[in-house]
Formats: sequence, C-alpha cells, structure tokens
Amino acid sequence: MKKAISASARLRALAVALLLAVSLSGCSLLTPSRADVSPEQTLVKLTTPTIKTKGVLTVGYTNEDAPQVCTDANGNLTGYAVDVARAIAKSQGLSVTFVSGASADDLSEVDLMLGATTDDSSGTVSVAGNYLEDAPALFTKASADGSAPGSLSVQDLSSATIAVQDKSQTQDVLAKCGISAQQKTYSDVNSCLDALAKGEVQYAACDATAGAYLARAHADIVFAGAFDSTTTYGLAMKTTNAELVKAIGDALSQMTVDGTLDAIHQAWYGSLPMSLSDATVSGITTSAERKQAEEAAKPQTATDAAGASSDGASADGTSTSSTDSSASTTDAAA
Repeated sequence: MKKAISASARLRALAVALLLAVSLSGCSLLTPSRADVSPEQTLVKLTTPTIKTKGVLTVGYTNEDAPQVCTDANGNLTGYAVDVARAIAKSQGLSVTFVSGASADDLSEVDLMLGATTDDSSGTVSVAGNYLEDAPALFTKASADGSAPGSLSVQDLSSATIAVQDKSQTQDVLAKCGISAQQKTYSDVNSCLDALAKGEVQYAACDATAGAYLARAHADIVFAGAFDSTTTYGLAMKTTNAELVKAIGDALSQMTVDGTLDAIHQAWYGSLPMSLSDATVSGITTSAERKQAEEAAKPQTATDAAGASSDGASADGTSTSSTDSSASTTDAAA
C-alpha cells in the first residue's frame, strides 16, 4: 500500500530538484541564454519605390577612408560610417548593402551616399543629417587624473614641440594656422603618437578621427583641440525622393537623441568630442579665413574697377552718394 505524500514533502522535493537543476546547468534561472532570446523585430518603414530594393537599404561610398570606411582582416567592410549606415537601416527595419565608387553626382545605383558635405548639395542632391565632424587636430598626454587638458591657445603652444607626418596636409595646415611651435616630423601618424607616448614631443598633429582611432592603443593620449575649420559629413540623397530624405533625417535625429550615434562614435573614436567646432585652439587662422583674406587682397581687374567707378562716382569723378561710398569701402574690406 502506497503512502500518501504530504503537500510539504512535495514542496521540499520540488525545491531540491530546482537547486539540482541549477547546480548542474551552472546557469541562473533569471539569465536566459542568447538562443532563448528572440531577436528584436523592427517594423519595415520603407519599401520600393522609395528604396531601390525591397527590404534592403543600398548605401554608397566613394572609396575606403579609414576609419570611416575600411576593410577588416576578414575582408568585411567596417568603419564608423559603415556602423552608422547599419544602425539607420536597422531603424527602418531593413538590411543593408554597400556599393563602392558612388558619387553625389550620380546616385542612380544607391539609395544614399556616405561622406557627403554641404558642397555636395545642389538642386538635385540633398545632404541630410550630421553624423561626423573632422578637422586637423592636436593630441597630448592626459592629466594625472586621466582627464583631457583644458582649452588651448596659440600662445600656449608657442614653446611646444609637435609631432606631425612629413609632407602631409596636416603639416601644411599647421604651418599656416598661426601656431609657431617647433615641428618634429615622422613617417606616419602612428609614429607621431608613439613619439608623444614616449615623451619625445608634447603634442601630435593629425586628422582628428584618424588620431582618435589610433590613440585607443595609448591609454594616456587624448584629444587636445582642433586647429582648422571642421568638415561636417552627412548623407546624400536625391532631392526628388522626399520620403527617403525625411525618413533618413528623422532616423539620424532619433539616433542623436537616444544616444545611439554617440555610442557608435565612442566605440570608434573614444573620448573625441562629437562637435569639434566647440573645441578649437583659440587664436588660430583657419583655412577659410586665409582664403577670404587672399580673395580680399587680390588686385581689382579692369572690369571691377570700371564697375566701381560707374557705381560710386559721377562723370567729374566725385562721389555721387555717401551711402554708396561706404558700401564700396565695406565690400573692399570684406
């Protein structure tokens, strides 16, 4: 005859069984494995003819430009801009494919193009969003507490030694921006950062994004400031595709608000600020300012002089209007 098992005995047996299962599996009951978690589903928000291929966002790039767009050791396309494009596609419920050799002048084979600037905007091309700022920049050793230095000025750098890649565009900008520091040249950016790490120089000058990417190998090297105007990068699309322009612009805005863009930026560039225009060395002369000064210094052509004479003087050579005279003086100064 079987003995009846009490309710309390059944509960004790169940508890022992659960403890045994946990001890054997080595897993917490509250932590499911990755295989047990269903992938997040995103509603498809764009389809043909807004995009070229159903379910796929086709993204173009002109050429590889590490670390924005590059190929990893396995031959796969990677980079900051590539990750941004993937995040945008995911937000629209799409997969993504990349096409090399794209141009803002010809978007016929792609939905959008990475690396566009305001110069690419036209009547037929819209540049949406701002996913990256870049500029020639200085890097230095972090303070004792690991923090970046405060704001820099041209005067602060007057007695410094700066490492820079020989015959590079950065070296050319450094020589013209008003920083009178001593330059020490190296064969590449990695060598410049190594020299900084060893204490051979006080600063290293290079492209901000390339420097920040490579500086991740040096725990004590940080961004110090930009020393030229920043270049802002966005996404080029056909102006006539208003639905796509709006959707991509909204997606980038949402990524900025929810921190997705910042997280991708930190993964590739560490502590480099998203906005470099707010971290410029004070007292420099930017490329744009130098170009403006050069234009103002150009001698007037005969046509310009004739136009100025016609606008600002009467037949006997006297000024016809004090207002016109003031305007001419202002234009010349500009």
